Amino acid sequence: MNNLHIDGFEDNTEIHGFGSFFKHNNAARWNINLSVSPNQTKQFTSLSQAPILTRKRIINATNDIYKKGYLRNIEIENAQIWKTCKIADCPILNNKNKSENEQFCFKFTTNSGMTVYLPQFELARVLFFRDGYLSRTAMNSTELSIEFDIDHNSDDDSVIVNVLDSTSYCIEHFNNEAARSTLSWVLLDPNARTSYESIHRYYRKNVYLKNNYEHWFFQFDQPNLDGAKLQIKGLYNDSDDIFFVNEITSITNLRHSLSQPIIFTHSNFTELDPTVESKNYTKEQKIADKYALYDNLTPNSDTTHRMVSAPSTMIGFATPINTRKEPKKRQTLSTVSFDDQSKDDNSDIISHIGTEEGSNTGTILRAEWDTTVNTQDDERVYENKFSLFFQMISFLENNFDCQVISKNITKLPIIEKHKKHLLQSTAEPRCIAVIEIAIGTKVYHILEVDTSDSAKPLATKVVNFQSNIDLEAELNDIKERLVKKSLLWPQERLNLLSGNRQVSASHPQKINYCENIDEATLHRWSARVFSKFID
Repeated sequence: MNNLHIDGFEDNTEIHGFGSFFKHNNAARWNINLSVSPNQTKQFTSLSQAPILTRKRIINATNDIYKKGYLRNIEIENAQIWKTCKIADCPILNNKNKSENEQFCFKFTTNSGMTVYLPQFELARVLFFRDGYLSRTAMNSTELSIEFDIDHNSDDDSVIVNVLDSTSYCIEHFNNEAARSTLSWVLLDPNARTSYESIHRYYRKNVYLKNNYEHWFFQFDQPNLDGAKLQIKGLYNDSDDIFFVNEITSITNLRHSLSQPIIFTHSNFTELDPTVESKNYTKEQKIADKYALYDNLTPNSDTTHRMVSAPSTMIGFATPINTRKEPKKRQTLSTVSFDDQSKDDNSDIISHIGTEEGSNTGTILRAEWDTTVNTQDDERVYENKFSLFFQMISFLENNFDCQVISKNITKLPIIEKHKKHLLQSTAEPRCIAVIEIAIGTKVYHILEVDTSDSAKPLATKVVNFQSNIDLEAELNDIKERLVKKSLLWPQERLNLLSGNRQVSASHPQKINYCENIDEATLHRWSARVFSKFID
């Protein structure tokens, strides 16, 4: 949060709690009353900031501040038997703020017998308020239905989500696999959709008018959380075994009913032309590393969303949600912009931004929170990207004196200010395949990166790693270096880890764009790889 300044708050403002939602009865923008310290004039912010609003969070931090609190890992057995109460009912709190005390909590008991008080707003923040759009839309009963038209393709049993051209949803989020998964869950899973829409239902039921302002204390019905695992942080009373949750830091093993592929379409989704060499890439203008956020101003809808990094909450589903974008038009690489630049180059740039819904008369840049990190292990969804490579591996094993020990596909990591973790043609995650193979008593690793988007030619790596290294940690480091180096192998590091026993094996020409490959080509390719094993 150090690079973010929310206008109107003092430096190092700490959030202690939340009061009512409120808005002028003639306005559309909702705000949230806050309990903060130090005491100051501004004690509220807009609902669009919900993704970052947790108890004990520091706004406008001037240095790195560690949030104190107990950490616990819990597993939910049956969320449907949870009780609803008020924060005032939690016996380990000494809260004198009347508005805060009126906030709703879920109360339940864990397997170990610990009693947990979980503020409903915090649970909704983690499940649904992943960005400003989903936070605002929760107060509107029709916007999701209007902006996302759901259709089914009977030919391949997929679900088509047609995104309205005029949507205020951040189009850049469709480049994020985790954001697509969360949006799909909210839109298409009946249990999640009913839970999300209960927010508006409770608002209409319990809203009250005071001095021309609507007020409402947040409440909703939780979705099916049976089997979900939560990491919670907050206050703990050992003598009474009571835990009050300040923040949910991760939620995993969420169940859903989405078994079909989900395809998002929008008129602005583009597909890059793979016939143009990567040397024609152009750099985007410098992107700000510091932001001044104004929650009382309207952004200009003609500007591209700036993605603002914020503290992330891990979310993972019990089974992968298979989503992708479907491009509507082609674009040559010579006209494409990427922002793989270091922070050092941008440290003097400050952007004035807003996360509210934009208009064509807005005065600041549009922005959106980037908080979603998906922990689901869904690399198997991307195995088809390596189908030809795996054909070669099978041919290698069947025709040469070697044995495949293991195959592993993982996604390249997300690193701020870099984009090579995504395929530029589809915005799907870019993966790396690691094949462990034995020849006699020696073990080699074959590393293959998906460059099916023609992002950059990158040969296969054959590495004989030294036995005294932490291989898992070093492979993770190699993935990070690949992204930071814009898909260049970290040669010096590989030499160090292998004692200079690492070589490259070139691909057959146009291998990334072939749907089929003949046996002769497979033989030549596998023979070329096998030759790299020989000392």
